[in-house]
Amino acid sequence: MTGEHYGRTMRHLQALPAIGLVTTGRTGSDFLQSLLDGHPQVLMFNGNLQFYADFLASSVCARAESPAIGDILDEFVGRYIHRFKSRYDFVERKDQLGAARSESLDVDTGEFRRHASALMEGHAPSRRNLLLAIYGAYNLCAGRDPSTSQVLFHHAHRFDELDLFLREFPGASVIVTTRDPRANFVAGIEHGRSVFTYRDNQKHLYHYLNHVLDDSTPCESKRVRYAAVRLEDLPKEDTMRAIAAWVGVEYRPEMLESTWGGLRWYGDRLSPEAIEENRWTPTRTYNDWERRLSKKDRYLFNALMFTRLRHYGYPCTPPRWWDPLVVPLLLCLPLRHERRFFSYSYMRREPGRRLGRILAELSGTCTYYLLRVRRTLLHYFRAARGRPFRGPWIGLDVAGRP
Repeated sequence: MTGEHYGRTMRHLQALPAIGLVTTGRTGSDFLQSLLDGHPQVLMFNGNLQFYADFLASSVCARAESPAIGDILDEFVGRYIHRFKSRYDFVERKDQLGAARSESLDVDTGEFRRHASALMEGHAPSRRNLLLAIYGAYNLCAGRDPSTSQVLFHHAHRFDELDLFLREFPGASVIVTTRDPRANFVAGIEHGRSVFTYRDNQKHLYHYLNHVLDDSTPCESKRVRYAAVRLEDLPKEDTMRAIAAWVGVEYRPEMLESTWGGLRWYGDRLSPEAIEENRWTPTRTYNDWERRLSKKDRYLFNALMFTRLRHYGYPCTPPRWWDPLVVPLLLCLPLRHERRFFSYSYMRREPGRRLGRILAELSGTCTYYLLRVRRTLLHYFRAARGRPFRGPWIGLDVAGRP
């Protein structure tokens, strides 16, 4: 590529409409992105990227008064080497791509740095331009022409990253992946305990439950165009056609295949089993939440999120007259997934644990348990006042009315 070609490409990237993608737990944001992986009109990076909230916030180079672009790119490559050489991406199972589950992505990092530096040539070293150059360079390395893209698709993953992304791209739209909140809760608390042992505690349960309760509502105050996508609808062809129309690109049959770099993906290692079937089935994402939640907990989740369950078309039971009397009392009792955090076997799960450490952990458990009780009570009292859930979603009706 010549300098003129790089300049035209960068100007094209600067004019692209942008879309941010966020998740609300174990709701398939990576899966949705993988369905768009092979689309030539969608400009993406490999997986989610907390460019503003994580990378720039902790970058040694970006903190300098006049940082060299080459140094920032070197730091970026080092931080995300597993995105360039996916044989190191163990958690996302990108070390086992392809039909034989033996392939991985191998992006030339030297070529990436050359492309990104050339794209930045003659342009202000702004945070926005740097992100665009990274996206453009990564796609050039993958053999794609960024000048054919129609939309920048930034997988922010978290709302803190989305907020920073929207500052740089104020006209961006937002897609929020969602799921039956009961299945979402079970997946978030049970999946990945052996991989991320630091999450196996009451603190994680409290914060995760907040995401489940919030769903797409944080977008209401951002004054952006947004819509949710149900994991249960992926990769249904009608849903993918609706997503393509909402994003502003043409529908392509490749959108029914989950891939990274054109190689078949089988899902991350946090899920109990690899995803064998790419095709959509009605029970494809069912994780047996009805058995894994107690009868009491199923009743509470139904009462807490009835209007949302009804809005998204999930099975639910209408409120009863006695709910306002019973639900607040039951919310003060431990959920099935909370009981183990108070058990002796859980506190002594590591041999040789000292009493002081056990008491400190028990104190933290009690604190976050009380915070959980408070959060769910407040959520229920607001729900009991009859405020309906109105979050738009891309499904039977892209306007948000199922």
